[in-house]
Amino acid sequence: MDWSGTIVDHGCLAPTAVFQEIFHQKGVEISRDIANGPMGMYKRDHIRAILAENPSVAADWKAANGHAWTEADVDELFVAYTPMQVAVLDQYDDIIPGAIETIEALRGRSIKIGGSTGFPRPALNRYAEIARAKGLELDQAFCPDDVPQGRPAPWMIYENMKATGVFPASLVVKVGDTVADIQEGTSAGVWTVGVVASSVLVGLPKTEFDDLPGLDRDTRLAAARNALRLAGAHYTINTIADLPNIITEIDARLARGEEPACCKNRNDYLLLTPAPSRPRRR
Repeated sequence: MDWSGTIVDHGCLAPTAVFQEIFHQKGVEISRDIANGPMGMYKRDHIRAILAENPSVAADWKAANGHAWTEADVDELFVAYTPMQVAVLDQYDDIIPGAIETIEALRGRSIKIGGSTGFPRPALNRYAEIARAKGLELDQAFCPDDVPQGRPAPWMIYENMKATGVFPASLVVKVGDTVADIQEGTSAGVWTVGVVASSVLVGLPKTEFDDLPGLDRDTRLAAARNALRLAGAHYTINTIADLPNIITEIDARLARGEEPACCKNRNDYLLLTPAPSRPRRR
């Protein structure tokens, strides 16, 4: 499971304000959409992507700082980002409704629950501490600091598989709210499930989401669902509370000898390939 936007922090709001602030301190204003664009990636890579993928931000950086951005600037921004992110996490400590109950239900079916994230280790440790105090705890969790490369590389998923002793990849399900989450899952060859309502793609706290007019809410959900499907999600769900039903369906497909497709064709995200019978998920 991913963390922010999936099981905690409805709307994945915790990183957004921090990205905006570290750029503001360097004389560059970035919009919420620009700040959120690469969400799910390792935060150093996220900062680089904001600069590299937005010509207006690169131009504003040069105007404000007297030179085109460099890797040294990325390093400086990341150094500023980490303690600032840790300091504000308790302002975004809401457990997404259904997360604790879902984890308990899956554990009741002997399913191991691991975590992966784009947060650096200090932020992950703090979030785990906050969540634990509220009754939410995973079996283990890994971050990009633990592996050679963050999302979309599959290494955090593989570390979770190693830690739990679960294999092959067809017995693993990746759940997250960002395109990077889904790409991580497809890179690893596992089932992928995109969470929509609490996602960064909708980007609203629970109270604001609940207050949306019906048509506006449906439009936002449809756009988020489409983005996750195009990224390769085998399934999309409104909230984490819907996950147990998807696990039941995946178990049935495994019993029929099916396995997750690699999703190279993003329009064929439900395509399946036959596979030999698999052992039961541990």
